[in-house]
Amino acid sequence: MFFFGVLRSPARAAGLFPSRPFSDEAAGTVSAVFLKTPPAARYQALAGAGSALGSPEAFFYNPAGTAYLPPGRSAMLLGYESLLESAGRTSAAYLKGLDGGVIGFGFLYNYEAGLERYDALGAARGSFRAYDAALAGSYARRFGAMDLGLTVKFIHSALDDASAGSAALDIGAIFRGAGRNATDFALTARNLGFPMRYEDRADPLPFELAGAMHWRYAPGFGILAEGRLPVDHSPYTILAGEYRFALKEPSGLFLRAGINFKNYDELGLPGAFASGFGLKLGDWGFDYAFVPYGDLGATHRLTLGRDLGGAVHKRAAAAPAAGPESAPSASYSGERWSAGVSIYNSSPSGDFGKAYKGSPGAGVYADYRLGRHFAAGLEAGNSFGHESKAGSGELGVFNFGARLKYLSGLGIAFRNTTAYGLLGLGAYNWSAEPAAPAKSSGTEFGYSFGAGLDVEFTPGWSVGAGLRYHCFLIESAGKVYTYSSFAPMLEAAYSF
Repeated sequence: MFFFGVLRSPARAAGLFPSRPFSDEAAGTVSAVFLKTPPAARYQALAGAGSALGSPEAFFYNPAGTAYLPPGRSAMLLGYESLLESAGRTSAAYLKGLDGGVIGFGFLYNYEAGLERYDALGAARGSFRAYDAALAGSYARRFGAMDLGLTVKFIHSALDDASAGSAALDIGAIFRGAGRNATDFALTARNLGFPMRYEDRADPLPFELAGAMHWRYAPGFGILAEGRLPVDHSPYTILAGEYRFALKEPSGLFLRAGINFKNYDELGLPGAFASGFGLKLGDWGFDYAFVPYGDLGATHRLTLGRDLGGAVHKRAAAAPAAGPESAPSASYSGERWSAGVSIYNSSPSGDFGKAYKGSPGAGVYADYRLGRHFAAGLEAGNSFGHESKAGSGELGVFNFGARLKYLSGLGIAFRNTTAYGLLGLGAYNWSAEPAAPAKSSGTEFGYSFGAGLDVEFTPGWSVGAGLRYHCFLIESAGKVYTYSSFAPMLEAAYSF
C-alpha cells in the first residue's frame, strides 16, 4: 500500500529519524511512503538503480543527474504507474538548461481509491479515498567532471478528512569518468526533511542515503550497481544492466533488467527482478517497466518524454561521458604496488540482520597495478563483534580473499582523485554465540563488491572513503541462510 503512512503509525516523539534507524526494526515507522520509490519507468526497469545516470528522470532520483542539459535546451516527462490493488501514481517534470545551470519543476501525485470505511463494530460505512502529493523544484550544475544538484519538495498527504504536510530536500553528486568505457560514481541523500505532523503525533520522512556506480562496459551496454541505506530498513544493494540497439541517431531501442536484494529478502526470487524496455525516436522517448511483488501482484510503469530544442539527450548506456578533455583517464603515475588499511562499520542484513547489531571493523589490503585502469590484490578484514539484539551473544566474521579494482581518474580536488569499483571473492570465517542458526561456526565462500573515492594528498599517500557489500551462504540443518552486510569505510594507502 502506498497511502498516507503517517496515519497508520503508532505515536512517536517528533524527530528526523525513527528510533533504531537504518535497521529492520524501524520498518513501518515513516510517513510519505510514496516517496520511497521515485517515479521513472526507466529506473524502475533497472530495479531502482538510477542514481548514477544523467537523464531527465534524474529529477526524481538524484538532481545532479539533470546537469547534463546544455544551455537553451529543455526536456519534459509525463509518467503513469498502475500499482498494487487500486493504487496509482502520476508524475510530470520540466527541465530547462540555463547559462548558470539547469532548473527543474515537477510534481508527483499518488492515489488510493476504493478504501472501505468501517465503524467500531466492524460494519461497512462506505468507501473513501486517500492521496499524497509532492511539488518540487530543482537546480543542478556542472563543475568540471563533477555534477551537483539540489531539489526542494513540498509534501501533502490526506486520508479521508485528515491531512498533514512537510518539506524535504534531495541532494546529490555525480563524478563522471572520462572516455567511452569510463565509470561514473554517485552519492545522494533523499527525503531529508521535517516529520509529517498530524494532531498529537509526528512521523519522520523516508530518508535514504545511496551510493551508485555506472560502468559503460561496452558501446551500448551499461552495468549499474547501487547500495542503499534507508532509514526504515537495513542496507541493501541493487544490480542492473541496460543494452541499446542503435537505430538512426539519436534513436534507439533499450532493454533493461535488474535485481533488488531488498525485495529478494522480503518477497523471494519472483519479487526481486524488474525488467522493461525503452524506445527513443528523435526527440521523443517512451519507457515501460514491469515490476513484480511476488504473491502480492505486479505493477506497470510508463513514462513519456521529449527533448525540446534539439535531440541532445542520449541514453547513458550508449553515450560517452561528457567530461573535460583535460581530465585524466586515471590518477596513475607509474607506481605498481599499494598497501593500505581501512576502518569500517559493518551492518548485517539478510537472515542475520534480524538478530545482530552493526559492528566496527578493520582491514588491510595490498594491490598490484595492472595498468591505467585495473589493479588486483589481496585483502583481509575482521569485525570486532556483532552484539545480539536479544541482549546476549555475539557474531564475529573474518574474511580473506582476492579482489579486482577498476579505476577512473576524475581530475578534481587535488587533480589526483580516483573513483573505483571493486569485486572481491574469498573465504569468510564466522562464529556465533548463541549458535545461529544451528551451528556455532564455519568457513564459507562468499563475494563482495563496492565503490569509493581516493585522493592523493601528497606523493605516494592517499586517503579515501567507500562502500562495500559482503555476502555468503550458510547451509545448516537442511536450510540455507544468508549473511550479508553493508559497510561504509575510511581508508589510507601508500603507493610505491
